[in-house]
Amino acid sequence: MAFVKEKIYKQALKIVKDKKILDIRELINFLPCNKSTFYLFFPAQSEEMETIKENIEDNKIVVCGSLKRKWINSDSPVLQIAAYKLISSDEEAHRLNGSKTESTIRGDKDNPIEINDEIGRNKLIAELTAELADHLQNVPKSE
Repeated sequence: MAFVKEKIYKQALKIVKDKKILDIRELINFLPCNKSTFYLFFPAQSEEMETIKENIEDNKIVVCGSLKRKWINSDSPVLQIAAYKLISSDEEAHRLNGSKTESTIRGDKDNPIEINDEIGRNKLIAELTAELADHLQNVPKSE
């Protein structure tokens, strides 16, 4: 069994390199063993599995770099925006997506309150609504 395991391991590394494999599932499709045998031979934390994953990660880095360069040099605005989102800071990406909500609520001049995320804003609104409801319950009714 050790001979078979070593043979499959060497095949796996060669296939990852030659076919520019990007994930384990894809690799298993090219090997002469099934998924359960592969994971039996190469458990998740094994040295062999780590080496296979590192080789796959190297392929991903090369492919991602190549795609980014193609997208940046493309005449397609959609591809250029996609590339920009990948290389931009979080703030720039949120602005492109329109996905970051920033609200500023001012308290008194000595204690301004700033809420820069939707969850924080919603929590403050809920607290203020509860406070207002309590206040309104204590106001005497006029006839």
